[in-house]
Amino acid sequence: MALTCTLFFCDQCVKETKFLPIHFAVATTGASRSSIYRWMDRDFIHYQELPNGHRMICLDSLKKVHAVDARLLGALIKNARPTTKPYRA
Repeated sequence: MALTCTLFFCDQCVKETKFLPIHFAVATTGASRSSIYRWMDRDFIHYQELPNGHRMICLDSLKKVHAVDARLLGALIKNARPTTKPYRA
């Protein structure tokens, strides 16, 4: 099953916020996948690592680093399958 946008508690933002899988972040920013990983490694954007090793990116922190195409993000979320439960680390 593909990962989709979901709500997690972001420890750095100290609030519950939307988290995106990397492919959504790439699609909505136009940034490369390697740029997204570099931003995570340099703590420019926040992320949660799931038990399966996948990283989910904090949308609020992503918006501070790069412009996000809100219409494209809305379309991606609308067409994605919902997750069963929110995850909190």
